[in-house]
Amino acid sequence: MTKVWIRQWIEKDLEDIEKHIIIVGELASDCGVCKEIGLDVRKVRKCPHCGTEFKYVTTRLTGGAAGHQRFFVIGRIRDKCPDLIFVDYDDYKKLISKSKAEEFLRGND
Repeated sequence: MTKVWIRQWIEKDLEDIEKHIIIVGELASDCGVCKEIGLDVRKVRKCPHCGTEFKYVTTRLTGGAAGHQRFFVIGRIRDKCPDLIFVDYDDYKKLISKSKAEEFLRGND
């Protein structure tokens, strides 16, 4: 049987994701809450700076040639961190931007 990575659509609380996400870059990861950089997603489950417990993970590696690298990174992280829930970075950023825009517009009523 051939194993592949495929998106699975599930309903989640955006605020919960935003409060518990670690963002994986090419060399290191950073906390989605306080932006602390240089974290090793394979070793930390809590931000050493702000104490955020990580439940979700995403990677900035998206699209084009990086798309293939993203799947390699996801597979590697999944092997080391099976407890973290993967979130698509593009989806996450779009939803955060939309939420902030709605919040801004509500504040101007």
